Amino acid sequence: MSFNESVENSNDEMSNQEKYQISKNNMLNSIEQETPTIILVGSGSNGKSYLTNELNNVIQDKGYYVYSPDESCSWSQHDFTSKVDDPEKKVIHLPFNPLQKWNLQPRPELSLINMEDIRW
Repeated sequence: MSFNESVENSNDEMSNQEKYQISKNNMLNSIEQETPTIILVGSGSNGKSYLTNELNNVIQDKGYYVYSPDESCSWSQHDFTSKVDDPEKKVIHLPFNPLQKWNLQPRPELSLINMEDIRW
């Protein structure tokens, strides 16, 4: 698993713009590496949707499907693991870290980008 902790463990003195840029770079790297599942994590007002919209052309060009928070927030653990097991490339928005919530093991085909420490 490519676990991108940079924002979560970033310096408290970093600005939201700097933290957002780290998340953006992590997402672009995950897309470039064609990571099958990219998960953007944050409770709200963190920039997950903004980031997805900003990178929409790259996301579409690389063949990723985006699961909006409206779709993914009601998923059970079974729903989540079924989506991760699906070979389709995807970006998933979640208000929580699914690995922690459901006590799941990291996977090499998954990139988790934690945007929780970003506040707008």
